[in-house]
Amino acid sequence: MLLDPEILTEELISAINNKTQKQL
Repeated sequence: MLLDPEILTEELISAINNKTQKQL
């Protein structure tokens, strides 16, 4: 598992997007 800030940010954004879509 890479600890690149950019990849980490993308993972966070995708996770947040998934939660947001489920709430809608």
